[in-house]
Amino acid sequence: MRLLYDNGIAGAVLTPSSENANYPASNLKDPRLSRHLRFTDLRTEYLLVDSGGLLKDIFQATVNLLEDSDDLTLWSTINATVVASGLFYDGSEFAKVTNSVASAGRIYQHETGLFTTLTPAGNVICRLGDVVDNKGYILIYNTTGAAVVFSQIIYFDNYPNSPGTPTVGTLRWYRWIDSQTIEIHYTCISLVALTDDIEFRLYASPNATVDEYTYWMRPQLEDLAYDTPYVDGSRSAVSPNHAFEMPGMFIFKIKARPWFPFDTTGNHRCLVWYIDGTHVFRLNYNAGTDIINIGWQDGGAVRALHSQLFDDGSSHDDINSNLIIFGAFRLDQQTGQRFFVIVDGVKQTEDTSFDGAPDSKTSSFPTLSIGHESSGNHIDSQFESVQFWAWDGSDLGTLLTEAEIDAAMANRPTIFEQVYQPKIKASYAALAGHNLSADALIKVQGNDWDSWNGPPFEQMLVWDQAIILKNFAEKEYAFWRFLIDNPNNEDGYIKLGLAYLGTYLQLPEIEPGIQIPHVTVTQKSVSRSGQIYGRKSYQKHVPAFAFPFIEDAERKNIDEMFESAGNITPLFLLVWENSLDVFGPLYCTIVEPEFTWQKSESGLLWSLNISFEEVF
Repeated sequence: MRLLYDNGIAGAVLTPSSENANYPASNLKDPRLSRHLRFTDLRTEYLLVDSGGLLKDIFQATVNLLEDSDDLTLWSTINATVVASGLFYDGSEFAKVTNSVASAGRIYQHETGLFTTLTPAGNVICRLGDVVDNKGYILIYNTTGAAVVFSQIIYFDNYPNSPGTPTVGTLRWYRWIDSQTIEIHYTCISLVALTDDIEFRLYASPNATVDEYTYWMRPQLEDLAYDTPYVDGSRSAVSPNHAFEMPGMFIFKIKARPWFPFDTTGNHRCLVWYIDGTHVFRLNYNAGTDIINIGWQDGGAVRALHSQLFDDGSSHDDINSNLIIFGAFRLDQQTGQRFFVIVDGVKQTEDTSFDGAPDSKTSSFPTLSIGHESSGNHIDSQFESVQFWAWDGSDLGTLLTEAEIDAAMANRPTIFEQVYQPKIKASYAALAGHNLSADALIKVQGNDWDSWNGPPFEQMLVWDQAIILKNFAEKEYAFWRFLIDNPNNEDGYIKLGLAYLGTYLQLPEIEPGIQIPHVTVTQKSVSRSGQIYGRKSYQKHVPAFAFPFIEDAERKNIDEMFESAGNITPLFLLVWENSLDVFGPLYCTIVEPEFTWQKSESGLLWSLNISFEEVF
């Protein structure tokens, strides 16, 4: 028997791709409310589940040159109208831009150029509207030099592949939020002069057709040769320092996503213990050699370990990827080290010894700087976590993947930990109180990043009229989402009463012959003449179980469950978890206001009686 009670969604941030204002996502946390989460569109929709934490932004100060990027209805128009759409993503609302005449209309903003780079960069989110050929169109025009500096038609039919190649400028990278929505990041071609003026244009359609429209959100243009995550207005420089003295032997693991181009003019510091120029431990991206390297110096010669080249001329790994940097160091010897980088889940060739015997650690390195060095040389990155463990010099040579690292570190106490992006652990997904039709396509997906072009985890859910349930090998991700496609929904909209993502409590097996009463709450009365009176009401299951042999470890887990759920929080009860076709999951509460444990005569085991009441 299994209980599903630790719903990770309860404390998460829920972001539907579109929602009716009368049906806020927060209602999903209480299925007893009369209102449900409601999607207003029957094309592919999704419910995004964010674990609630934010990646740590380590960036230099930068400014979004575009004003009113959070409210495009304030932008100027040519042959177009612009209104708030009522469609949301990540807390922001799309603007609907529509051709008002038979012309390719647009909204635009004029920027007076005072650039420090000739190749500005930026990003924007586009959602498919009612364009006949499924395209979106963005253009940036140099009004001083009378030339286009960036132009791209976005082909939504290309999902989940590249949305197309710009006719002018460079598409740096893209991510499909869903099949109807894409975020693109770009760099313009060179301006003529730093004083050039530009006009930023977002089109209703690339076609000269009246009433065609496209949705736009969060445009950004920066005075940088590379783009950074969206910001409305300006971003201040972030330089976190922590009081933490470096030990002589240690293990570390960093998870981060850099935001800078290859071969820039300066190095980028990932992590630093710094006293002065000759007393430093430095992990950085080396721009000249295109590697991540460790540099160690305590007054003597600099010693280093290197990752492989990100671009060695024959193969190419993008530094602007999801990186895991792992190292184990002894600062008293040259060999016996461990240092490698995992790029999008693939391990690079490692370096296992310093390039010379390191000088012994004699200085005190009391301050750890994350993502910078002495408030400079920012890595421009988003950090998920930075973790350190003590190392006894034991062999770590078999570690190749993040899963193997985590397993090896599971029982080691951390000596320093900054986890900025927590995760939701799940082995069950469920949807209840829904109106989905039997032909609905339903998926649950997981990823460490809010990016869904080929997520590392995806499972199909089989439709059930009552409770849609899926069990899978336990996974842990910062982002999850339910993807639902139900174009034949009879109500004309998609409704969900409860979504569940979590693990389970395993209880002893239940014998097949157990009775599960199905009772009615109807109250009847009999008249003096023998007539039956009453109003027919709902029926509920009220199963009860006796567990005569519970071990100490099981008792602790059951107590933790009861402390969390009590007898008021509904949970899913799977009486026979491997035979749900015989008896399906129940949504119910525990009846008992307290648990009474009885110790067995042997003194090693416990017994417990527990009963449940189905709720709706």
